[in-house]
Amino acid sequence: MKLRFLPEARWELDSAAAWYENHSLSASARLLDEYERVQQKIKRNPQAHVRAEFYTGPREVRRCQLKKFPYIVIYECRGVNPISELIVVAVSHTSREPLYWVERLSSI
Repeated sequence: MKLRFLPEARWELDSAAAWYENHSLSASARLLDEYERVQQKIKRNPQAHVRAEFYTGPREVRRCQLKKFPYIVIYECRGVNPISELIVVAVSHTSREPLYWVERLSSI
């Protein structure tokens, strides 16, 4: 299964890691390790995670919370039985507006 990042999602992850790095190198490394763990979890079973809250559009958009960090990975599942591609749409801080990333779906 192919995993693809939208550039905005990559920027969000990199920005979060940079913020943590300014406070603690180990915190930044833990954030990236946790993101990697979540990414593998999503790839193993993409439909095990809940649908994105408040999103009512036609796409299959799901979310997975990072442990010990206030971030959610928002991704779209593409293809049907089996899913052929996962697209990371956002790596969202939990305090952000819930649907700020919706416009990104029109670019994919």
